[in-house]
Amino acid sequence: MKTIKKLIVLTLVCSLPFMLQSCGDDVRLPDDPITDPEGPAGDDKDDPSGDDQGGKNKIIGRWHKIGSTKSTYNDLSDCEKKTTIVFTENGDYINYANGIKNDICQEYVNRGRWEMSDKEVYTLHVSSERIAFTITVKDDVLKILFTEEDGEKVEASFKRDTTVDETEKQVIGRWGLVKHSEGGGDNLSDCEKKSTIAFTQDKKFVIMNYEEVANKECSLLNTIKGTYEILDKTLIRYTYKKKGTDVGVLLKLTIANDRLQYNSIDDKGDVKATTYYLYQKLKK
Repeated sequence: MKTIKKLIVLTLVCSLPFMLQSCGDDVRLPDDPITDPEGPAGDDKDDPSGDDQGGKNKIIGRWHKIGSTKSTYNDLSDCEKKTTIVFTENGDYINYANGIKNDICQEYVNRGRWEMSDKEVYTLHVSSERIAFTITVKDDVLKILFTEEDGEKVEASFKRDTTVDETEKQVIGRWGLVKHSEGGGDNLSDCEKKSTIAFTQDKKFVIMNYEEVANKECSLLNTIKGTYEILDKTLIRYTYKKKGTDVGVLLKLTIANDRLQYNSIDDKGDVKATTYYLYQKLKK
């Protein structure tokens, strides 16, 4: 059985068909996310290699694969070009490796934590493994360099996805709840439809939930405040306090025609198509 370290390097650097051909049957690709709570993200604002505008680390964002030591962009299939990696401000990373297996485009996901350990040197934490990579960013191109145990150097290149910026602009504002489905069906009362969610430019959100009380009066049930982060144009993360503990929720995000919908994601990373909240953009 290959180690998690080998798997991470292959998903970041190699194309998936190469992985499947060279690794054989002893590689078990992760079907569900692996999360390591240890290892906060490095953010040395005095280090020009890690500092971007406003002290934001340059690697933060969503990146599309454009080539590697094993293949150029023209060598990549349309399926492989969907391979992306996301680095978040709170220290999470998500790698979506796409490749063709049995004539079907398949996606495999691994997740963990990242931190900046030295100039241009980043450590990825997955399960019990900690792997050091050299990562550079220039002209919106991110390059990940890894040295194998035999001394061979392998590299993968990624292009920044600027659609995240547009999604961040779209989400800002106040939205009114119009539908909520838990496994199918709409069970909202007129009172519950007064519930709202608001997103601000400084990455904060406020949810106000309404519910009918015993005497049939419509009353504010609760207010949830926290921060949000757009991981890509279809993925949003909420962070808020629950009984004094930070809680993070990952949701599938869709915005179209002044309507915002987010779907729940299960423990395996699959989107629950029939479990969602649908909001309508409210006028100021």
